[in-house]
Amino acid sequence: MNTNAQYFSWADCWVITGILCSTPDEAEIDLRALISAGDMLNHAIYSENELRDGFLKAQKKGLISIQRNRIKISKQGQEVRSMVRKMRGGLFSIVDNMQKKLNSKRTTLLDVPDDDIDPCSFINEKAVRKGYAQYSGNLKKR
Repeated sequence: MNTNAQYFSWADCWVITGILCSTPDEAEIDLRALISAGDMLNHAIYSENELRDGFLKAQKKGLISIQRNRIKISKQGQEVRSMVRKMRGGLFSIVDNMQKKLNSKRTTLLDVPDDDIDPCSFINEKAVRKGYAQYSGNLKKR
């Protein structure tokens, strides 16, 4: 039985989709790339709280893990990413599809122990501003 019913808000899924679309299966955390993916998906910029909530929930349900400032996409995260990519719709329906998949009764996501979850202290006002400045600087160079 799925205990995830509506656990993931649309904003959580926007962040998770950005992570899964912009991050190789194991890579250093890159807020510039994540902000770029979020803007591409929704024509908007993540807030600090949206980022933190999305990262925490993705970890709690075992989609990603964070260790030593590196994101590792779990096998389950890779499977969800693959299934969502195969769903109908274009770029602007990917987040909706992610939310449907993650909150589906058919998707079983087990809780990761709280001790195994990174508190995401790397997400703070200064880091988000820096990531956005790097992203917007790249836009201006085009």
